[in-house]
Amino acid sequence: MRAFHQANSQEYRVPERISIAEILGITTAFALLFAILRQFDAPAGLYVFLGALGIVICLVQMRFGEMPRFISAVAGSILMSLWGLVTILFYNRGGLSSLLGALAGLPCTLILGGLLGYFTGTLAAGVFLVLDKLRRTDCTDDVQNQPPIVVSPAHIIDPNDPDSVDGQ
Repeated sequence: MRAFHQANSQEYRVPERISIAEILGITTAFALLFAILRQFDAPAGLYVFLGALGIVICLVQMRFGEMPRFISAVAGSILMSLWGLVTILFYNRGGLSSLLGALAGLPCTLILGGLLGYFTGTLAAGVFLVLDKLRRTDCTDDVQNQPPIVVSPAHIIDPNDPDSVDGQ
């Protein structure tokens, strides 16, 4: 069981400190998500839930980075369960029967929330992985591997030479 909780050295996660470029990358990912939700005419509550889920997953991976996938699944299951209970209590005025129905559905909510949290954590880490790879890409390799430009003496223009093309 302990091996499950230890992070693999190859496992990428949200870094503890992020730069402005990474904030812009996550903002772009949220913009794409919200654009997709808008195309499907999703309700406003789904926007808020998925936005909150993404932020919570990033924060718990920053804080508990030793086991990013496990903690993402736990955070997702807790957030989805709380979200479901709060939604039923505040928007469904069914009283005790609604609360009992929500509690009966809690195991399914925990499992689905865990899966959603795991996938959200993987996507968030993937965004940071791509940004990290782009930042570490060295563009000078292409320039250094190019052959030098050779200029023949015929192309050299001497302003003091009257025989030069532009020396007039």
